[in-house]
Amino acid sequence: MTISQAQHFVGRWRRIFIPWPSPHTDTDAARALERSFFGIAVGPLPVIIMTTVSGALPLSHWPLNVSIPALTFMALSYFVSLRFRAAHRLLVEADAQHLSDLQKHLYDKPSA
Repeated sequence: MTISQAQHFVGRWRRIFIPWPSPHTDTDAARALERSFFGIAVGPLPVIIMTTVSGALPLSHWPLNVSIPALTFMALSYFVSLRFRAAHRLLVEADAQHLSDLQKHLYDKPSA
């Protein structure tokens, strides 16, 4: 993924999930969306593990019409979270490079 692809990816998802005007930059939005999708992917795991260990939810009686879609949704959310992590890292690098270029430009100016 390139920096322009990362900006396009984050911008598209940002318009969907954060439709109101916000002061967040694309880097902040990428981090927030990464955390959100990771929470969606991992959030149900403690509940499933606790109910299975306590014996309240035996996996042999767990219906396939619930478990397969839930696991698929969790896997897709984790995949999207990884994409946002990659986009966030690229945007952080781009911001750091932009700031170093600005500093270089300021320090290279001759003083009067």
